[in-house]
Amino acid sequence: MIVNILIGTAVISSIIVATLAYKSSASFILKLIILPLLLGTFAGLIHTVYVYRGTPVELKPAEFKYQHHQTVLEGNELYTYMWAITDDTHRLYKFPYERENEKELQKGKQEKQQGKIVQGEFTTKPQDGTQELTIKGEYLQNENETKNTNTRDSGDDSTSSSD
Repeated sequence: MIVNILIGTAVISSIIVATLAYKSSASFILKLIILPLLLGTFAGLIHTVYVYRGTPVELKPAEFKYQHHQTVLEGNELYTYMWAITDDTHRLYKFPYERENEKELQKGKQEKQQGKIVQGEFTTKPQDGTQELTIKGEYLQNENETKNTNTRDSGDDSTSSSD
């Protein structure tokens, strides 16, 4: 819906700007450049809105924090939808199903259910150019928990209140 409104606005604005520019006394170079520049700006804006509105990104992220995944049949093709955090941004990724990736993602799902933070990475094999997924999970080290344990062990009573 938003993308359709943006496309309509872009078309109408482009027609208005082109009409005003071509009927003006501006230089020929400016008249030549203004419409492609305007169309490029609107195309970038539409692409940005399209990406940020929740549409899955159709590629495999290099490094990510795994959140969840699901295999979906669309027509006659199987796809993997993976929710991951990349660059501190939650994002939905869509890529063709591969058995080896599914095994690694299942491993990640199990580690996530055990309370681990699951890191993943797609690396490109130099031999054939295919991408290989590796998943590893590790428990989060809580700094506050470590500090509390250290103060209790050292006999520091700074957390108790005095009357």
